Amino acid sequence: MNVRDDRLNNMIDMVKYVLEKNDEAKDNDIVLQKVIHYNEYKKKGLDYNIQQRTWIDHLNDITKGTISRPETIRRARRKCQQLYPTTRGKKYDSRKANQSKIKNTLRQAESKKTQEKTQTTIWKP
Repeated sequence: MNVRDDRLNNMIDMVKYVLEKNDEAKDNDIVLQKVIHYNEYKKKGLDYNIQQRTWIDHLNDITKGTISRPETIRRARRKCQQLYPTTRGKKYDSRKANQSKIKNTLRQAESKKTQEKTQTTIWKP
């Protein structure tokens, strides 16, 4: 296991903890990121005063690696919700149900395309 895998596993553990404690974060990545970033600042002993910080300061901290990248947090949330049902929000089931419908629609479209291709090749001289 490399360093990157260790960081992702640590993030999954952190995300799991937050999702189990904060129902709003289960369905809202912005809330999840806010909680994770706040905890990262505290863990590193950095004072995070929202009145004194700018958006640019926040982006600079992400760029420098002071706090986690939003993509990493989202990836960890998806993996966490896949592995641990207690971390899933209300949107999870509706997304999964919708995913099945979309897959079926794509299969039907592919099947129709194959049929049309077969029919046109049969009738060509």
